[in-house]
Amino acid sequence: MTDSKSRRTSERSLQTTRAWRQRNAEAYRAYQRDYYAKSDKARRVREAVNRHRIAKYGVDNTWVDVKVAEQGGCAICKTKRPRGKTGWNVDHDHKTGKVRGVLCSKCNSGIGLLGDSVEGLRLAVRYLEMHAHLQKQFKALL
Repeated sequence: MTDSKSRRTSERSLQTTRAWRQRNAEAYRAYQRDYYAKSDKARRVREAVNRHRIAKYGVDNTWVDVKVAEQGGCAICKTKRPRGKTGWNVDHDHKTGKVRGVLCSKCNSGIGLLGDSVEGLRLAVRYLEMHAHLQKQFKALL
């Protein structure tokens, strides 16, 4: 009998917690970011990322922070908050190895998937422009 009552109480508590998290999604995410930033795991990740950046690009986390401040966030989309656990991405030319700037994960992935080439980006822009009229027609229907 006690197990059944305990289980019901536990399920009710879980439902209450989930409902609060949904109502307070932004506050909960801020709490999670804060908690992770202060954790030992976050410190170890930051140290590992710093060692990697120094070894591969010759820049450290301090340089990245300064560059982000100079750029006003991501060099492409201007977001102030990087995504992912490793933070900002050091963008570099894959042929020369020269560092170009600092990007968020989405922008870094985007240009990488387009072949890190101006021509790849031009083709993507041309494609979007060709289909822009379809988006306008679709919006007109709504």
